[in-house]
Amino acid sequence: MEHQGDRPRVLFVDDDGSMLGGLRVALRRQAKTWDMRFAQNASEALASVRSWTPDVVVSDMRMPGVDGAELLRVVAEEFPDALRIALSGQADGDLNRRGEAVAHYWFDKPCGRERLIEAIEGWLADRTS
Repeated sequence: MEHQGDRPRVLFVDDDGSMLGGLRVALRRQAKTWDMRFAQNASEALASVRSWTPDVVVSDMRMPGVDGAELLRVVAEEFPDALRIALSGQADGDLNRRGEAVAHYWFDKPCGRERLIEAIEGWLADRTS
């Protein structure tokens, strides 16, 4: 998923606006190296994925309507080269099983900024080597 010299594209999805705002602030330094977008639901995220083709999708699992597991399943099917990271704040057996089946990484909320950056940067580095 090369973007001809562009920065890696990273999409963050969470129905909690304050969580997205927190991610935006916590990762502001990454804006120099990543092209980031933020979506508040799976429909918005899918529209972004299909028009923008991110290299990485980081999604909350519990969202109304289409949950994160279903979103990541669609991303895996349509864009299999994209890194898929699941974030979950609550345990739910079925949701966890479905999410783990399509996510490369699974992090509990709250997930530390450094841990998220390390996972994304490590995957991007492995991909280009």
